[in-house]
Amino acid sequence: MVFAVNGALLGTWAPRIPEVQQKLGISHGTLGLVLFALAAGSLTAMPVVGRLMQRYGSSRALRVATVAACAVPGAVGAAGSVPAIWPALFLWGVALGGMDVAMNAQAVTVQQAHPRTVINGIHACFSLGGLLGAATGSAAAALAVPVTWHLATVGAVGLVCCLPLLRHLLEDPGTAAEAATDGAQREDAGTGRTSLLRTGPLTLLCAAAFAAMLAEGATADWSAVRLTETGVSAGTAGLGYTAFALAMLVGRASGDTLARRVGHARMAGAAALLGCGGAVAGFAVPGPAPAMVAFAALGLGLSCLMPFLFVAAGEGAQGTAVAVTAVSTSGYLGLLTGPALIGGLAELSSVATALWLLPVLLLLGSLPAVRTAHGERAARMAHITDTKGSEC
Repeated sequence: MVFAVNGALLGTWAPRIPEVQQKLGISHGTLGLVLFALAAGSLTAMPVVGRLMQRYGSSRALRVATVAACAVPGAVGAAGSVPAIWPALFLWGVALGGMDVAMNAQAVTVQQAHPRTVINGIHACFSLGGLLGAATGSAAAALAVPVTWHLATVGAVGLVCCLPLLRHLLEDPGTAAEAATDGAQREDAGTGRTSLLRTGPLTLLCAAAFAAMLAEGATADWSAVRLTETGVSAGTAGLGYTAFALAMLVGRASGDTLARRVGHARMAGAAALLGCGGAVAGFAVPGPAPAMVAFAALGLGLSCLMPFLFVAAGEGAQGTAVAVTAVSTSGYLGLLTGPALIGGLAELSSVATALWLLPVLLLLGSLPAVRTAHGERAARMAHITDTKGSEC
């Protein structure tokens, strides 16, 4: 529920941004500076909340951040000037950023305590919440519902949904060593999860998260532009991101079932490689339909990467709070960097050329999963060889 509410809060805000710009009477450049407040607040909060989680645990941090994230949106909608909306957006960014880090750390704790793979389904709730939030925001804009009432109502509904459930959150493992030991035991039991010590250093996971979220952010901001260049109308151009979001939702919703059969690393790596191939095939053929196929392939390929990276980070020797904060912050930096990077490359060439970077980023983001899957296969083969030798 927390993941769904977080996605809904972000999704419902985006369709109201043009109306907020008109209400404030500001230019596109000033709007960019205003919207940066949300990102600045999130980036400020993430490392701070990470340190607090080390002391108090993700459950306490998530309770506070969820209440704050649901309480602030009304103030954002009520702001009538730039000096008023900037601090409101900054505070909302602090709450959303803290919520993001804490909910991902709590999801890793839940996954470590659960006998089956469930983390992809948890992340699917975020995707579903984002789609429902965007639909709600679009409907509110079409019906001319005041932004203040709309955002305040969505926040209140989110609070009503979450409050009765927040007391059921789990306490994090007592020590990082216990978490790493528990992760190794679960791997030996055949759950398909592997210790961070076997998948590489934390920097590799952070780099993969940066690449994966950079591709996601670039797709969100440039898919409509690319489809417009192929000749579709402005009203149809949004279908590119819709295809991306739906494919990501489907991938996450089915990811746990597949992970239980073949292992989380193998499933995430295979999905990423399949998505990379689909994106290359789609971008290689001109026209709107191939472009939509490419965006859908990217959504499928990216769907289970971040859940895998969070689980791998949480099972490392650094401890859940430290590792998840590092991966989450790196991913968020990539999300913010992506649109600007694609814009710069498009300025030097074209949007179609710049988007070729996305399958490359997807491939880079999949390296920890592919590497882990290869290590698991080698370990299984060695175990089979040892077993046969013992029988002989």
